[in-house]
Amino acid sequence: MRSMFKKFFGKNKSQSAVKSDTIFSIEQDNEGWLYPEKASQLLNTELRQKYLGLLWQQVSMNRQMFEVLYQQPIERYAEMVQLLPASESHHHSHIGGMLDHGLEVIAFSAKVRQSYILPPNVAPEEQSKQRDAWTAAAIYLALVHDIGKVVVDIEITL
Repeated sequence: MRSMFKKFFGKNKSQSAVKSDTIFSIEQDNEGWLYPEKASQLLNTELRQKYLGLLWQQVSMNRQMFEVLYQQPIERYAEMVQLLPASESHHHSHIGGMLDHGLEVIAFSAKVRQSYILPPNVAPEEQSKQRDAWTAAAIYLALVHDIGKVVVDIEITL
């Protein structure tokens, strides 16, 4: 899988490179608890902007449609997962890893989606009409593929 990412996105980023990309200051209270951040703050890193840019290139639609179909759901996702890690000790186990992983997977899914003509065995006109819907389905599924971790695997103390 890692080699597939390297093939599509260039250099293979190490986890330490990903960790250092969380450049904004993380606000904490006196006891060390983190405050929730807005999506605009969470998505404002070089790596996350790169993934959003890759997605924008893959879906090829006007900015307003992109905002409604992809940017807003991604922002809601970002505000939901906040700075949670994607795993305890595996890939993306750093602060904000869940968001990084989600963005990485949607960028990859959008790229792979271009390799398929969907739905199969129908007229080209019908495939053309359904292209954006199939692309959206692939991207939404990629975005939420690990969302159960937020509900089941991670204990958050408020």
